[in-house]
Amino acid sequence: MQELEKSLLREKYPTKEAVTTEIINLEAILNLSKSTEAFMSDIPVAHSGRWQNADH
Repeated sequence: MQELEKSLLREKYPTKEAVTTEIINLEAILNLSKSTEAFMSDIPVAHSGRWQNADH
């Protein structure tokens, strides 16, 4: 690691506690549930007054 990078990290995280807190926060963010994706093919479509899948 370059000296400049070390210096910047020391400024942002001056203590071991600050580093530990940041690591815990980042791990918590990574463990959050992911958002749900919806696809148009999953949504039923009305056709001639009847509901059917979009791929028909």
